[in-house]
Amino acid sequence: MSWKTVTLGEILPFKYGKGLPERVRSGTGEIEVFSSAGKVGTHNEAITSRESVVIGRKGSIGTVYYCPDPVWPIDTSFYVEGSEEIDIRFAYYLLRTLPLAEMNNDSAVPGLNRSHAESLIVSLPSLSEQVTIASRLGLIDSKIQSNLRAMELIENIGAAYLESELEFEGTSAPVFEKGTDLGQHLAVCETGSRPKGGASTDGAGVLSLGAESIQSAGVIRTKVWKTVPSDFADAMRRGHLQDEDVLVYKDGGKPGNFIPHVSAFGNGFPTTKAVINEHVFRVRAIEGFSQGLIYWMLRSGWMDIEMRMRGTGGAIPGLNSSNFKSLPWPKLSPAGTTKLNQSLSILLRKLLQFGVENQKLETLRDTLLPELISGRMKAAS
Repeated sequence: MSWKTVTLGEILPFKYGKGLPERVRSGTGEIEVFSSAGKVGTHNEAITSRESVVIGRKGSIGTVYYCPDPVWPIDTSFYVEGSEEIDIRFAYYLLRTLPLAEMNNDSAVPGLNRSHAESLIVSLPSLSEQVTIASRLGLIDSKIQSNLRAMELIENIGAAYLESELEFEGTSAPVFEKGTDLGQHLAVCETGSRPKGGASTDGAGVLSLGAESIQSAGVIRTKVWKTVPSDFADAMRRGHLQDEDVLVYKDGGKPGNFIPHVSAFGNGFPTTKAVINEHVFRVRAIEGFSQGLIYWMLRSGWMDIEMRMRGTGGAIPGLNSSNFKSLPWPKLSPAGTTKLNQSLSILLRKLLQFGVENQKLETLRDTLLPELISGRMKAAS
């Protein structure tokens, strides 16, 4: 292999994104709009003309997003495009190995300094070798994305199963059972805790799941795992997770804008042992109702509306135990409950299985990434 040493700016000059008002990027256009935090809307025009990589400049500094189609990067980001000398997929993986997140310029508004980033020294193989490296890593990412698409389909199937067994008033909400609420269907509804000073990121102890961990069953968006000491976890009277526990992000966010999230733990996802902190409800159903049924019930559109209404009023938005348990319960026949218990349990387990598989794939990719990008491992081997 022939590798050469260059500065990042020689091969990937950073370009500034352009501002775009929020009202404009909330339209119906087909062009994706990216900020440092990822996709933030759509528009009918693009800045890039081909595939590119968007890099976080303000806010989420150093984040990296591969964009296979033309996009509009806004002014909290940089972007780079490929050339005759560099394959853009290789550039994406190269940028992921660089310490961009640590290159905060320490100004009043922290951000990534373009000249500092472009001065980084990198090693560049031939174009054919770049394509081979990107292809090897891309196979893993393609499988991860395929799994995520399958999980999205499972989520939709579960929601459709649930709706098929309910009676609706109009089109927005089901007929609710009078005098019956969510709390009557729960055997467990509890929060956890953390030691003084909070959880640690040093990797020692027992995994502690918080708001950043609550996305959906099999999906967690955080890369920073937090833990509590093992002796603290062992002494916790509540908040110990069991297989197929449903997790609800119960408080926090901006005043007047509570956004609940519902997820699930278990069957190895994201680990075999964990606890929750004080911002999360651990929820288990009473006998006769499955965890899958509770999961899809809480993720339904009407439950989301009910939780937002209950959680938005306070100075610190969120749900307390009483208003969470008072969520309305829809009419559901015994036969319908039996059908949903069986089908939704299978679907929930499948989501968790996909989550475990994706974690293994991500670990493999992240292990191979620095070895291939540095040339320590041959892509063809």
